[in-house]
Amino acid sequence: MEAYVGEIRIFTGTFAPLNWFFCQGQELSSSVYQPLFGVLGMTYGGDPVKRTFKLPDFTGGLIPMGKGDGPNLTPRKFPDAGGSVSNKLDYHQLPGHSHLLKASTVAGTSSDPTDRIFANRANADRDYVNMIVNPTAINTKMNSDCIQPEGTADPDLISNIQPSLGLNFIICAYGNYPSPG
Repeated sequence: MEAYVGEIRIFTGTFAPLNWFFCQGQELSSSVYQPLFGVLGMTYGGDPVKRTFKLPDFTGGLIPMGKGDGPNLTPRKFPDAGGSVSNKLDYHQLPGHSHLLKASTVAGTSSDPTDRIFANRANADRDYVNMIVNPTAINTKMNSDCIQPEGTADPDLISNIQPSLGLNFIICAYGNYPSPG
């Protein structure tokens, strides 16, 4: 496979071909892989004391993205990385919506709310007089503060990954050395 040193390709094989590496953020010796280090340098990390450099890492849901900008887009510079694989949403990030709350016009028979619905106030001889706030407005829309948000204060993570197919990205370690312009 003829290629330029530092060229990245998508590869469907389960192995990296001769002179290529998977793009998995591995740390390589800059003295052993001088041509590749000459192209990448310390762009993706490494340790100058140990004389190592890192390859790009496309594992864990990361996808390639072109550099540049466009209308209504945030400018991307080489080698910017961003985004997240997962996120937590709270109720402020969800669209506005409502919940229907039903109540009965029948007189209430208990002050215990377990498995019950709102009811009309009880007869005068019972003490269940606060079953609803305004007994003259039965079957009208209730105050939205009557229904609290549902769920946990620490919601589960949701996936931010777009529909995708797992493929291998490989980078050429030995091949034609690219020359500027």
